[in-house]
Amino acid sequence: MSELIARVLEPSDSERWEKLATEFGTVFNTLKWTGQFGKRLTRVGLYTAHGELCGGFSVFEQRKYGLRLLINPPFTPQTGPFLAIRASNPAKRNGEIRAAIEAMMNYIISRRCALASFSLSQGVMDCLPFRWNGFKAVPSYTYRLQLDGNVKVEQAYSKSRRSSIATARRSGVSCRETDSAGEVRDLVVASLVRQSVQPDLAALDRILETFPPGRGAYAFVAQDGLGPAACAYVINDATTAYYLLGGFRDDTHVGSGALALHQAIEKTATLGLKVFDFEGSSIPSIEHYFRGFGGELVPVFRVNRAWFPIECMLKVTHRHLF
Repeated sequence: MSELIARVLEPSDSERWEKLATEFGTVFNTLKWTGQFGKRLTRVGLYTAHGELCGGFSVFEQRKYGLRLLINPPFTPQTGPFLAIRASNPAKRNGEIRAAIEAMMNYIISRRCALASFSLSQGVMDCLPFRWNGFKAVPSYTYRLQLDGNVKVEQAYSKSRRSSIATARRSGVSCRETDSAGEVRDLVVASLVRQSVQPDLAALDRILETFPPGRGAYAFVAQDGLGPAACAYVINDATTAYYLLGGFRDDTHVGSGALALHQAIEKTATLGLKVFDFEGSSIPSIEHYFRGFGGELVPVFRVNRAWFPIECMLKVTHRHLF
């Protein structure tokens, strides 16, 4: 493939964007997902020299301390690029991917923002153009559980994970599917606040309104004698389910969250989806928790570039700028 050009998506290309995003991207590239974020999100098309749309990515603009930041949209684990790769020859495929990465990089540089920080699509390993142009490429990781229609998913779990689920059940914790966005919201917010994280409540509410449990997403709530105890909220596309939101009440059984997540994984298998993605974490205790469900560790690259004074500030503030 020859050089690609990244530019703001033409409104007339929206239908083709959706088709390409559905076939070659994820739910996080679709019009429905990206449309939640209003004018702060820009869909950027990848165009051939002949003007044909063949892929894209999105950028989200945030202002902080008077600085312009380009980052992933809230609660969005990957922003792109997605690309219609047609070549079967490995060298040609590599060339197509490189063209997409270079176009994305050139567009981001052209925006002249104080800071750019993006998680690339899973499977995108070619970060060399970014590195050659002053970006840092930092790997993070997620666990992905291959399902293959197997509803006996607990066979992949660690002994301790199976034990915590069984103990929760013996302790009287039950689990049910819910269509209540309010139940999910309350548990998620309570957990984030305990972790001293200030959630973007407006973004959280938009997600739960656009993809409510039972209509565009599914969620399970574990319940004990005191009421809702833990939840797992999952969004999916045609092949993959993503554990997007979770939370638990502080005084509940330690296995309540695992039970809710287990039920969500089982539902994913019964829907015929191929993969359950835990949307990993760099927090050691959470990584250990996810690891117990038996998924495969998969790298996801984040690329970052900032003005030098901002980079110094980020080091001092432990990258809490955004």
